[in-house]
Amino acid sequence: MKKAIICITSIMIMLTLFLSSCRKKSNDKYKEDFIFTNEQYEPINLGKDDNYISSFDLIGIPKEGIKAAAWDSYDIKLRCFYDNDTVKDYSIKVINIPLDMRHYLGEIGSHSIRLIELNWIDSFDINIIENPDWDGFTCTYYDRFKNLLYKEKVGYYQNSNYNGKDIPLEEEDSNYIYRFEGWKYNTNYISQDMQFIATYSKLEKTNYAIKPYNKTYIPIVGMVDEEKKSGKGLIYLGRVTRVAAIHGDSKELDNDNITIDMNKKNFNYSGLWQEACQNIIEQVKYENITDYSLSVYGSDAGIVSLPNFAESFDSRYKYDWNQKAYLENNESVVLSRKEPYEDTLNKVYGFLFNTKTITREDNDPGFYRLAVVASFDVYVSISINKISSDQFEVGSYSEFIMSPVQDTFEFVIQYSKDNTFKNEFDNKLILSNEAIYNTCRMLDWND
Repeated sequence: MKKAIICITSIMIMLTLFLSSCRKKSNDKYKEDFIFTNEQYEPINLGKDDNYISSFDLIGIPKEGIKAAAWDSYDIKLRCFYDNDTVKDYSIKVINIPLDMRHYLGEIGSHSIRLIELNWIDSFDINIIENPDWDGFTCTYYDRFKNLLYKEKVGYYQNSNYNGKDIPLEEEDSNYIYRFEGWKYNTNYISQDMQFIATYSKLEKTNYAIKPYNKTYIPIVGMVDEEKKSGKGLIYLGRVTRVAAIHGDSKELDNDNITIDMNKKNFNYSGLWQEACQNIIEQVKYENITDYSLSVYGSDAGIVSLPNFAESFDSRYKYDWNQKAYLENNESVVLSRKEPYEDTLNKVYGFLFNTKTITREDNDPGFYRLAVVASFDVYVSISINKISSDQFEVGSYSEFIMSPVQDTFEFVIQYSKDNTFKNEFDNKLILSNEAIYNTCRMLDWND
């Protein structure tokens, strides 16, 4: 019997510890239904016709003092004596005490608090005593994924200070850069149990250029004519992500909710395709390297400044369709061989009549639009004329090929503060005369 009692007692103890542990863990979890009450301040209104106030008294304060953080549980009033021999009492609540004075109401000891009305300022001495029913407010900090970072107790209307582990000031994923902005809610004048979550601005990687790792280009393939005097070379420059393959008109979100759509009832994709290509080419920079200036002639710089955009690959280029590249974002990719215009059009067509409502309550002021974004592999097809075994001329039929990457098409709501929807980063793809020269040299000229 004793063994049974001991066994049951042990089980009860273990169960109590387990439940206690569960309660402790649950208290640290981010509460989705958390309600924050923003503290208000209301100066005392002592208006009584045009009579002059001759003196004041603070009444209703117990002789033993006021319990910490319990001011409103007392019937404390400001008694005003007017020059017409009338007397009037005004209730003094925490809301009538200036924010920077309220911390004294939770600090043990004697204090002088300042009361403010529109026409006067006066101070009164108070004595704060211990309150066994109050031990401070709990402030809990979370990262942007709602994981616990730090927890502390804070005094009445005191300030909370984060002293937890370092949190990242900037993070990124394949689509966005996240920059730390601070904490949700003010950490000063704490008057309730609080939870603070790290807030980050979210900057979309619109038209974000990614070069090959440790390179500015990858020569793919080339060909020469029968006379061995001219030819073409295909160069891979890198990948540009989150390009708007199609988008609707933008609308500004101010005080009212807005509805945005693609607005493509009379659909003609050629203009939008040119816009997408132009957005991509803005992420390509031409570099002239002096060592190659006497080896490459013609309109090499004009390839970027006055670009031509191909709607398809030249079928005469023969190479492995499973060509791979390692990009500077540490991603190994298979280069796209999708036809630029036709395959892109087929992907965006199904989104033409989508609509979305943007609410003022849940979104920042600014401009919003619907878009279908995708990644594009950027090639340049160089037209080449041979001058000598070590000198070449760039011909007039060079063009860029923007090949859409399979499975990267995504229907999104895009945001911009200033209605530009542009690349906010300094990264660029590079086309140089060195790349052109080395591509020329790899062709089979039969020298």
